[in-house]
Amino acid sequence: KLIPSVDQEKESFLTPSGKLLSSEEFHEKYKPLAEMIIRDKENMKQDGDFKTYVSGLTLPQYLQDLADAYKKEHGKEKEIDPDIIKTVEGAYASEAGRDPHKTSALQFVNEASPELGGFLDSDCAWRVEGGTAALLDKLREHLAEKGVKFQTGAKVEELKKDSDGKFDLGVTTEKFDKVGLALPAQALGQIKGLEELGMYPEERALLQNMQYTHSSKVFI
Repeated sequence: KLIPSVDQEKESFLTPSGKLLSSEEFHEKYKPLAEMIIRDKENMKQDGDFKTYVSGLTLPQYLQDLADAYKKEHGKEKEIDPDIIKTVEGAYASEAGRDPHKTSALQFVNEASPELGGFLDSDCAWRVEGGTAALLDKLREHLAEKGVKFQTGAKVEELKKDSDGKFDLGVTTEKFDKVGLALPAQALGQIKGLEELGMYPEERALLQNMQYTHSSKVFI
């Protein structure tokens, strides 16, 4: 069963200090930042230099720049709550699947909601009720009925190829003609022996730097 992926009425945020905020409470505290981010979204459409400036910042650097500018304009008594800044960092890092200090501010600004009262401008209209894992469970059940065997809990660190062209993953005694890898891109980039698949160093570097890694996959 599919349900709408965006439901602001039921949204809540847990701050790093341990406070649980309702959607309304969070967006009220987030509003000063949101107004500046929305302004920056518009600026980037018109100003190439500004876009270059944002692209050179990590997410924490960018948010701190905004907070500093707000404090300079409105005074210390109206400064943005540092807890809210950390909440934004954490919430978006969870969405992007990457450490916020390694996340580009440009990506965040591009995907931030263009409207007050919203956090991200999601491109996902629907989600699976109960979680996407339900799809994986059904797929596994279906394949198991066809004789497919699964091995879990084994961490592949290196691909090796023997003289017969068979792949050795180092997790079983069995060797394979073909290997399918479905991993977060950054994790994939750390595996040794990808050269055996014809991968260039530039492609490995791309994997290691790719963002939105939760759903990035490669099959060989």
